[in-house]
Amino acid sequence: MNAAEYWDLEWKRRAGDPTKHPEMNVEKLGKIFYELTKRLDYADMEKLDIGCGTGIHALHMGLMCSGWRKKWTGIDLSENAVRFAVSKGLNAICGDIFQYETDKRFGLFLLLDTFEHIFDDKHLAEKIKSLAEPSFSIFGNVPMYSAAHVETVERPIGIKQIVDFLFSCGMQGVNYEIYGAAGWPYCLFEGRREDV
Repeated sequence: MNAAEYWDLEWKRRAGDPTKHPEMNVEKLGKIFYELTKRLDYADMEKLDIGCGTGIHALHMGLMCSGWRKKWTGIDLSENAVRFAVSKGLNAICGDIFQYETDKRFGLFLLLDTFEHIFDDKHLAEKIKSLAEPSFSIFGNVPMYSAAHVETVERPIGIKQIVDFLFSCGMQGVNYEIYGAAGWPYCLFEGRREDV
């Protein structure tokens, strides 16, 4: 089973409203939204949400900041998840980030609970750079490795791997924070590149 088939089945399993599945715990979402709302410049940037799923982050950020959804594009492998996002008025595309082509350039790339599911950091870094404006940011969240917290299509992630990835994307500054939510350790990370 390939990754697209896995995620389509996974989103079917999360029947009903897929934004309310237990994996999307309130503590984790609260932390992500709190950090994103502190970065006022992000609302006005063209955003690409890689592995957007049902668009849960864009939906909730749109409630807190009306401009957030206007410049948001999501891409995900799962037709079921994208169908849900589109039904909520979001600009979501079903596809593989590595095959995605557009003339649009993005100032913000979101990797919210996605980076651990992408197995080629170098290829992802090159793809992000090809889609980026001269100045851009990457903002993400990943579960830190735990033997009990690895899905079928998930790899363990460590801080060094996150930092190395951000620098390979051309980031000039990198920040990260380890926090806990629902008994699990997570890492919130961010990198910025300013065109000089």
